[in-house]
Amino acid sequence: MNRRLLALLFFGLVGCSSGGGLVEAEPRLTAPSQLDFGEILVDTRSTRALVLRNDGAGSTSVRVTVTPPFTVETQELTVAGQTTRHLGISVTPQKTESLEGTAVLEWKKGTIEVRLTAKVVEPRLCDPSDECRTIEFQPGKGCVEAWAPDGTPCERACLEEASCLKGRCVGREKVCDDGNECTRDVCDPVAGCRHIPDPDAACGDPTNPCVVASCDEVEGKCRLDPVIDGTPCGEATCGVSLVCIGGSCQEKKTPEGGACGTETPCRPRGTCVEGECIQPSAHPLPLLWSHQARDGWDLRFEAVTGPLGRMYWVECGGHACDLVTAVPPTEGAIRSSLFAEGVVSPRGRLLLSGGRLVSTHRRGWIQIRSALDLGSVVSLDLAQLLAEGEEEWAADEWEAVELAAHQDLGFALVEARKGSAPVQGWAIAFRLADGGIEWSRRMEGIFDGLVVDELGRLYFSWMHRDPDFGPPALVSMSPSGGERWRVAVDHTAPVAVASGRLLDGGANVRRLEDGAVEDALEAILPLSARSAVLDIDRGVFLGYPLVRCGPGEELCPLWIPHLLGFEPWSREGLQWMAPVEAAEAWERTEPFLTDEGSLLFVQPVRDPFDPEPPAGCKQKYFLEEFRLGDEGAGRPEKGYSCQLPGAGYEGAAGLSGGILAVFNSCENQIEVFELEDHRLAERGWVTAGGGPGRAGRPR
Repeated sequence: MNRRLLALLFFGLVGCSSGGGLVEAEPRLTAPSQLDFGEILVDTRSTRALVLRNDGAGSTSVRVTVTPPFTVETQELTVAGQTTRHLGISVTPQKTESLEGTAVLEWKKGTIEVRLTAKVVEPRLCDPSDECRTIEFQPGKGCVEAWAPDGTPCERACLEEASCLKGRCVGREKVCDDGNECTRDVCDPVAGCRHIPDPDAACGDPTNPCVVASCDEVEGKCRLDPVIDGTPCGEATCGVSLVCIGGSCQEKKTPEGGACGTETPCRPRGTCVEGECIQPSAHPLPLLWSHQARDGWDLRFEAVTGPLGRMYWVECGGHACDLVTAVPPTEGAIRSSLFAEGVVSPRGRLLLSGGRLVSTHRRGWIQIRSALDLGSVVSLDLAQLLAEGEEEWAADEWEAVELAAHQDLGFALVEARKGSAPVQGWAIAFRLADGGIEWSRRMEGIFDGLVVDELGRLYFSWMHRDPDFGPPALVSMSPSGGERWRVAVDHTAPVAVASGRLLDGGANVRRLEDGAVEDALEAILPLSARSAVLDIDRGVFLGYPLVRCGPGEELCPLWIPHLLGFEPWSREGLQWMAPVEAAEAWERTEPFLTDEGSLLFVQPVRDPFDPEPPAGCKQKYFLEEFRLGDEGAGRPEKGYSCQLPGAGYEGAAGLSGGILAVFNSCENQIEVFELEDHRLAERGWVTAGGGPGRAGRPR
């Protein structure tokens, strides 16, 4: 082999990389133009790696200088050929500011300048949502939670021998039975075991207004004792009064100075003076308790109410939401973080069923919490649970748009979208105990409304994701996920269900067996305010009646808000209507049905003679009572009207144990008032959410 060939072979070997490409014999150093530290904490050392790459064959020495306050781990280093080196650059900022600096790299062929940037922030105070969670603030990520080690001791008022397991406080449920039939034994998540005197437990509710039920706590037996003679048991005028004498209601002549008139929550009874009833003027209801959201946070009040009057709601600010609970008016609010970093859903819901709270306030998630201590049970990532195939994985927005529950099962209607276009829809059922999916059904569409009847059967409005596919439908499914029936509708969502009948958004009363229309009511329900109550005897909703008009006697809407009443089983259309001030949800609270057959709600009351009536937060709001009667027939009797001290009352309202809770949108706060002797009706669709747990099912 001649020398020329040997030389060619030598230079060919040193000029080729292991991959067969050509390599320069000289060094070739590169580095990024910028090293961004992102968010870093004040008074905390932060280090980032600057990547130096030498793509040439020869090595090179590098001299490094950086501008303060940045520092470098070494000022001189060597980068061998065909290698990469990581150079540590650090900074310990002394105050919150935006930092900029420069790293200068001098090597044999010149100089490279790298821009250094950082944003210095104060560490955020992070409160763990539970003592079985640890939490730390991570710049760029926010408050990040992790499970506390299994076995970490924890305390719960209703658990014994409790410890942490997979982020939850678990233990043996505390037994609160005191062996006394005359008390109701409950475990309050704050106070622990409580034994509440409850004569109804052994006596029931006596029908005689002149006796009071009491319980012999020693023998556990019911005792009916007469009330004090002279106790009112009916109407009283300055002529005659119905009063209790010896345990029975009797008619007696009203004496001079005797009580007369009707007592209301805002007006005491009057006194007879020379045959005339002198009754004091009504006064605004006194505020017993209030809770205002944090500055800049949105209070989301759905009047979710549990045993003993414990109420639950959600407060959201920025990318975080808290779950909050209280027993007004005796207890302040307790809060727990639902999530610290996420997208807040504008359609978020909260419900209570089977001792579990279910929230959809984090977009794309269903979160289950314990109603006892607000501790986390499980969080369901809907995309991870449901997505299959490229089209579904490409969806950029997931949302549980409707939520309901029955006993130990939760139900959700889930939509996935890409931009504004629907990709897929699901109906799912999940166990409230642990979040396990019982079943899921692809529905190929979008949804509106979801209610569940006493047997756990689902009813919702559905429309195919392709608008040209066909008409919308009202769909019913069994608790096990099978479709029971489907009928074409005008995309009118179900509003209420009880006692074998369903009221839909088109004012149709339908059978539950097959969805057939039993009665088409001549009225319009506002889309913004599907507020109704329903039981076996009565149905009432807020809306606009349809009246005959024009030469052809066609039906035309009368755009005056009304309360509209019907009998669910009579098939006789609307039975009565009574004008009210407001039908839209943003102008009034939801109505609810009391155990005395009254309908209550808060609305603005305007002076018809005022040429420039006040608007918004300057209006006067009143709690209005309409007495519906035992059978629901006939126009209701107008009851009391009590002014509330604030304004802007709207949305959900809660009634429990003689306590009324409403949301004041002008002050962004919950307000509580006393309504002694008022209770929610025990059966039926008694609030817009069905019952006090807002689970979308009747009581």
